[in-house]
Amino acid sequence: MYFITMILYNEDFLDDMLTLFVEAGINDAIVVEGRSMGRTLAFEVPIFAGLRKALEYNKRYSYAIFGFAKDEYSVREIVKLAKDEGMDFDKPGVGLLTAIPVGLKFGSLQELSL
Repeated sequence: MYFITMILYNEDFLDDMLTLFVEAGINDAIVVEGRSMGRTLAFEVPIFAGLRKALEYNKRYSYAIFGFAKDEYSVREIVKLAKDEGMDFDKPGVGLLTAIPVGLKFGSLQELSL
């Protein structure tokens, strides 16, 4: 089992990415909307106001997606399917995906009822 963490920088990809998660058998992911640290510093901490110009064209929000994949194949399948849909994680501005092997897990997640 793998714990997947994904930071999706482009909000236009969110619906497609969640669809890919379901296709890969991950029906229990959690989606959290957030702001980047750079954007928060630039607009809420006066000493970093100079960063505003550099962030002028960046998207305002990004998303963190957390879920569990049953095996490494499922993780690789998400990356492959995403690339096929134009979401190549090797290109800047798409996002970051990590998969961490899980040794122990207690409790169960509530799966999406389809």
